[in-house]
Amino acid sequence: MRNLQLKTPPMGWNSFDCFDGSINEEHALKNLEVFIEKFKPAGYEYFVIDIAWYRKILDPKPNQYGLLQRKWKIGNIDWELDEWGRFIPSKQCFPNGFEPIIKRCHEAGVKFGLHLMRGVPQKAADEKYPIKGTNGITADQIVNRDPEDRCEWSNICYGIDMAKPGAQEYYDSVIEQMAQMGVDYLKYDDIEGSQEEMEAVYRAIDKVDRTITLSLSLFSYSYMKRQIPLSVYAKSNMMRITHDIWDKQSHIESSFDAWMQRSLQDNERPEWFFFDLDMIPFGHLRLNYGETADEEFTDTFNEEGEHWCHFTPEQMRTFMTQRAMMGSPLFMGGNLPDNDELTDSILLNPYMIECDQNGVVGHPVTHKGDLHVFRTMGKNDAEGYGWIGIFNRGDSQLDAEVTLADMGLIPTKAYDFFDVWNRMPVETHAGLLSVSLSAHDVLFVKYQMNK
Repeated sequence: MRNLQLKTPPMGWNSFDCFDGSINEEHALKNLEVFIEKFKPAGYEYFVIDIAWYRKILDPKPNQYGLLQRKWKIGNIDWELDEWGRFIPSKQCFPNGFEPIIKRCHEAGVKFGLHLMRGVPQKAADEKYPIKGTNGITADQIVNRDPEDRCEWSNICYGIDMAKPGAQEYYDSVIEQMAQMGVDYLKYDDIEGSQEEMEAVYRAIDKVDRTITLSLSLFSYSYMKRQIPLSVYAKSNMMRITHDIWDKQSHIESSFDAWMQRSLQDNERPEWFFFDLDMIPFGHLRLNYGETADEEFTDTFNEEGEHWCHFTPEQMRTFMTQRAMMGSPLFMGGNLPDNDELTDSILLNPYMIECDQNGVVGHPVTHKGDLHVFRTMGKNDAEGYGWIGIFNRGDSQLDAEVTLADMGLIPTKAYDFFDVWNRMPVETHAGLLSVSLSAHDVLFVKYQMNK
């Protein structure tokens, strides 16, 4: 069943930013132990294996981390399927399946998640795998052959024509498989542009006894032209509203754009549904590159290979303030065992997490040159408390006096302010908040009205 009882934005870890499609059992379990020790006590709940957990490299060449290289572009890859044309864990990377990982998650109170692509595997269609629950219908018979429907960035799957017999049964069988495995969270990729397939996934999830948190993701830009009502997406728990986000200033800027656009729709959201600003690319990233002989491979998503997050501390604070003040799901993408003190201090800051779990989308209130001010109201007392983000979106130092009116607060009232990142009270003088911000930094405060 769909998780319509969800009250706060999901928080967790996702393997994509550090492993792409190359994570294996060893690295998953190492990250899981750090997650259990450090992140679960702070409120992070979901542990998610992202794309290509079912891929088989035909000529495997491990790098120094023991990770097999992905070769999407040169055809040196195959997919592991069961008898019904459904993905199963790669024997190369998960020789014991997901059972050891799921067992460890559940015994520690962590919820396990998987990435899925919209549609049916191309291999299942090309080789005419039968569809479970039908009388002889095969995967090739449910494929949507419209070239405009095909995922623009991956050839893993074909979309499904939901008007064809066997189409719903295929989605039913996939979700049944996930529930039987013990999956608690699904990230469905390339699906935000297909209303029919989103509805099919909703129906399938509602047929199983297991509660599943559902994340919708987008990367086929032609889908953006399709006018699908927010009410359709809001039958899930979260939807991506950005492109893939990496450690670039331009991606901080595009996050601001997405935030401001979706803030206009905040009153249309049911309480279990959240706008997703994508993952958190902090720490050690893209280990699947490392030292590799796979020189023919180029990445269509992010031109850079293995590296440490490029963000400055100022950019990291701004990045997380955006997400907390928007009530966005928080999913760390870096390799957890390698985190440094700064990374952990930002991700585990309880005052930042409190704002995020407030689950309210903040709104822009003031814009003066490079000074941008946003306000997020308290969920239980809109006027009595909330959070203010005073952002320097410029490339140089910014000094300013910010009034209560600039912050969207009542000028005749008195307020106490608490600095989230420095974890200390902030004094005001004559109703003014003095700010001195380095380039791309933020003053992130919680306010409390004195009554």
